[in-house]
This record gives sequence, C-alpha cells and structure tokens, in this order.
Amino acid sequence: WTVRASAIQALRSIRSAKAIPALIAALENETGRLRDDANESLRSLTGLKYVNLKSWKGWWEKAQSGFAPVAAASRPTKKKEGEGTVAFAGIRTSSRNIAFVVDVSGSMNFSLDEEKDAPNPEKSRFAMLKRELVSAIERVPDGGAFALLTFSSFVTNWTPKLEPMRADLRRRALDFVQKEMKAEGSTNIYGALKEAFQVAGIGASDKYYHPSIDTIFFLTDGTPSSDSEVTDKEKILAAVRQWNRLGKISIHVVCLGEADALFLKKLAEQNNGEFAQP
Repeated sequence: WTVRASAIQALRSIRSAKAIPALIAALENETGRLRDDANESLRSLTGLKYVNLKSWKGWWEKAQSGFAPVAAASRPTKKKEGEGTVAFAGIRTSSRNIAFVVDVSGSMNFSLDEEKDAPNPEKSRFAMLKRELVSAIERVPDGGAFALLTFSSFVTNWTPKLEPMRADLRRRALDFVQKEMKAEGSTNIYGALKEAFQVAGIGASDKYYHPSIDTIFFLTDGTPSSDSEVTDKEKILAAVRQWNRLGKISIHVVCLGEADALFLKKLAEQNNGEFAQP
C-alpha cells in the first residue's frame, strides 16, 4: 500500500490532466485511507468537491477534452459529515488501520481555553479527549489494525502488539479510556512519535518496510518538555520525516491549549495529514 500511496501523491504533485483517469481508477479499486487519498487528489487537481465514484466518472466524461488542473490547494479539504468511517476532533478518515497517540500530561486537566484547572472537570481538555476517543474507538472497523498510545513524561503503549479490532478489544479499550486513563506528568512529544512508528511496523530504512498502520491521530496541548530525549521542534520534524520516508503514514494533528500550533501544523502538513485546533 505504501507504493500505491506514493503513486497517488505523485499524481497529485505533477498536476497533469493525464493523472485524472488513474486517480478515478484508484478511487474505484482502493479502500480505506488510499481511497481518501485518491479522492483528495482529485479534489486538489480539479477544485471540485465530488465524493462518489459515479460523480467523478460522469464529470470526466464531459470535461476531459478541455480540462486543465487548478492551482494546488495549501491543505487537504476538510471532510464533511459522513465522508469518513472514523472521526476524531473533527478530522475524518476512512482508514481501517489507525493509531491514536494522545497527550495525558497534567495540563490536560486545564479548561479548553484557559491555562488553569477547569472548574467543571467535564469541560476540561482531558474530558474532551476521552469523549473523542470513545466516539472514535466505537467506529474503528472490525478487523482493522488498532493501537492506542498515551504519553506524558513517559509513553505507554496500551496495545503492545497490533491486534485486529474486535468486540472484546473494543470493550477493553473503552474501559481503559473511561475508567483508567489519568492526566499527569510532562509532555514527551518525541518519545510518543518514536514509539508510534515502532508500533506501526519495522524500521524505516528496511527495504521491506510495510507498516501495518497507515493513519495516526496525534493530540497534544503542550510543547516538548525539558526532560524529553529531544526537545528541539525542528529536530523532531526531521526525525519524523526520516521515519516516515518509506512508511507514508498520514499524521492528523489536534492542537489544544498552549501547544505550538505552527510546529504542529508543520507536523501534519509534512505527513499528508489534517490539522485541527478545536
């Protein structure tokens, strides 16, 4: 799938009318995240907002003789309600193979818009995170690969090995989020991203690299803490680019509170992801 993802991205980048039939074919033949990629590439090249295969085919039959691609959009189009299987903090995906990497540092107990403890715990960043995780986990498709990592001072991998989503795994994940997950400690962003790529598959320099995860949802409300292995944000971005050079994993980023929005937006944009700031 990583090769096909690269091909879809390349067809989008070269911005040629000759790419349209191949992208429509990908939309017809792919599933999950790659189908999203093909649809987003068609939207980027055309400026149109079609969703289904029939609409794209019907449009191309009429438009192909005089079509020229539009200027490249600066970011992916936000999907509408119902376009994706899984939604997390307003970002939707059709991926079946998802890792959630979420910040559970002490500041997550703050209110969504202030750097102090929420007077009502149900209106804290942590309560919002739990609600979004519960909703998303309930919609991860059966049989899809699922991972859940939490991070504060340290990184905890709730799913030490990737398992296909099934009823008992879903129930245990929901119990963990609702009853056991706590917010405390600092913010080890580098360690969280490094562990996420290790969970996704084998080493990024291996010629047979074939990650089992194709989509990461990453949520944080902070900046890299001083006790982290790497704190320089540009070095973190460079490390992720290297890890993801062959993997082609999409990283969708959710920015809360006092987190560095510029840094997190770069993280999403450099890794074929969407950025949200609820």
